[in-house]
This record gives sequence, structure tokens and C-alpha cells, in this order.
Amino acid sequence: MFRLAASQGETGTLEELLSAGVGVDCRGPAGETALILAAQSDQLDAVRWLAHRGAAIDARDSDGNTALMFAAALGSERTVMTLVELGADPAAQNRRGQDSLVLATVSEHAVIADFLRDRILEGRRKLGGERAARIGVEFSDLPPDKIGVFLAAIPAASILRQIFPKKALWAIAASPRRWKIQSL
Repeated sequence: MFRLAASQGETGTLEELLSAGVGVDCRGPAGETALILAAQSDQLDAVRWLAHRGAAIDARDSDGNTALMFAAALGSERTVMTLVELGADPAAQNRRGQDSLVLATVSEHAVIADFLRDRILEGRRKLGGERAARIGVEFSDLPPDKIGVFLAAIPAASILRQIFPKKALWAIAASPRRWKIQSL
């Protein structure tokens, strides 16, 4: 009932159930939390309500997907921006190795993909400093019409070879709107 109320944006019902002792991070059969369901349904008020009451912002379902991943894949711009503002990790990956940027790009949500790429690069620059290299990964298991190039910034390309040993790697020289792609 708690998760259903979250998916319908019924914050009054959520308040009553929370007061009655229901846990804010209770899970459904597939590991989904109320926050994940609120994000899937683009219920922004419920997303904020749950986050402010201690819901785990990066909780994962049984496939490793977070609320941010669902919002990005579904094209919910306001929900994506709110989740990131609340501390959601845009670089978190599900069990298939996909992060919210990959899911937004594959689903052709360019505005969300640009926003997430900028947040990921910003976070990686803080970790890797000026030495961070821009790279992209072409996921060979995508259908031909969905092949995308995804930017990330890391201190060294050797780390990528450990993470993505079976994926095609590409070097990217990027300006905000033009990409030059070279095979590694």
C-alpha cells in the first residue's frame, strides 16, 4: 500500500502509513522501493517527500536500477534533476553496467543525457583533476539504431580496460555540441 501511494503521489496516505510504522524503504517483490515507484510514475512531490523522510536515494531494485535510472530512461526531466539535487549518484551502474546517462541516451532523451553527462564529468573532474581523460564506450549489445557514445572522465584509460574488457572503447574530443571519435 505504501509503494502504491508513492506511485500515485498520495503524500497524505504516505504520511499516515509512515506514522503507522511502515518503513520508508520497504520493498516490493522485485526489490522496488516507494522512491523508485514514485520516480517511475514521475510523482515529483512524492519523490521529494520520501527523500526528506530518509528514503535511500540510491536504493536499487533486484536488477540494480535506481530511481534516477528509471526517471532518466522514462524522460522525466524534473524528476531526474530533483533526484540529482537530492544526492542521487548519476554514475551508479545497474547489473548490466548501465548508468543513468546510458539509459537516457538509449531512450533518446538528449536534454537529460546532457544534464547527466555534465554531472558525471563534474564529479569525475573533482576526483581526477585536470588529468582526467574524456572517453566513451560504444555498447556493442545495443540495436544498430540505438548505438550511442557515452562520455565519462577518468584518470587513466587502463582503468576502462579493466572495467570494460569486452566493449569497444573510443577516444572522444568533445566540445559541447561536436564530437570527434577515434578508435583506441
